[in-house]
Amino acid sequence: MPTQYKPQKLSRREARYLIYHVFNYPVFIPELGGNIKKFLLDGNVTGLISELRRLSSLGSKPAQALLAYFYMKQSSEPPSGTNMPEAMCVDAANAHDPYAQYVLAWIHRVNGEEIEAMKWMFKSAKALFPPAMVDVGRFMLGGVGVAKPDPSSALKVLWNAHQIGHRMAAVYAAKILCAGHRGLLGRALGVFLLPIAILRVALFCKRYPLSDCIFLNSEMLSKPLFR
Repeated sequence: MPTQYKPQKLSRREARYLIYHVFNYPVFIPELGGNIKKFLLDGNVTGLISELRRLSSLGSKPAQALLAYFYMKQSSEPPSGTNMPEAMCVDAANAHDPYAQYVLAWIHRVNGEEIEAMKWMFKSAKALFPPAMVDVGRFMLGGVGVAKPDPSSALKVLWNAHQIGHRMAAVYAAKILCAGHRGLLGRALGVFLLPIAILRVALFCKRYPLSDCIFLNSEMLSKPLFR
């Protein structure tokens, strides 16, 4: 695996329960120990957040990153007196934790700080964190933190993300091809690949909803993270 994190082990029944009853979207939750899995399968969001706070206080960098992500998505309110979400993961990001770097990049993006967003996203991608590799491509495509949109470079980055296993990378790459950035043959290839890529995403999501090879942050989704 290209990341340093152990995956959260789930049976098929547990995975289906989480995606149909707990989360509206995939979210990356690595193996953190403690009672994380129990709270997840109980649908106990309050217990989950409390356990993440406990693990964060013990120095777990992925727990700090995940907690900051939940705060950023407004899935939970920080305790009274707590600083903004970036304070929850900036130390972990500076200590080279790729998940924390990814979350910090998105915090900067939400705040409109595009140069900082790309800086941290690129650091996470250099550590081969699959969601960051996809989002470097998405940032390049959208002109975030770069001089101008760059579909050609975005396509190369997305191909690299696809090669290390992120299922959404092929979807975005196919959409670039469909838009005609590689001529008529590229457009035809994109039209052919897009439905296959979407099907792969749907199947993988149902089996591995907590994987870093399906998770991406999105600003466009209207539903809350938790059901």
